[in-house]
Amino acid sequence: MLIDVTQGIDLGEIRSTATEFPDIALVALGLVEQRQDIIRYGRAGFIGCVERGAPVEHLQQTLHDALAGRLTCSAEVSGGLLRALFHLGTEQGSQPLDETLTQREGQVLQLIGDGSPTRRSQTSFRSASPP
Repeated sequence: MLIDVTQGIDLGEIRSTATEFPDIALVALGLVEQRQDIIRYGRAGFIGCVERGAPVEHLQQTLHDALAGRLTCSAEVSGGLLRALFHLGTEQGSQPLDETLTQREGQVLQLIGDGSPTRRSQTSFRSASPP
């Protein structure tokens, strides 16, 4: 599902939708690729994003990747996601790591640990299908 985020959206509603319908791939259209925004939108349930002004081919590829369970992002964004996962764990004190991550964050972290392949200057993560 492609959602235009340029006019502002209620991330709480998006999170509720993503929780209620976990098999729907949510893609944010018009998101500025800034680490904090991507983290906020990812925590709300989006699994992909297309920057403002991106070519139609990029939109098509992002939708294709989202349906296949993949997130393709720049090296800077993937590094930011890893830092955010680290900080999330340290901010929540001594809770076990598996209790501080969302299911999606755990999947991405597992793929990174497994050495997911990279191509060009982008890193592609394939998410595991939910049971």
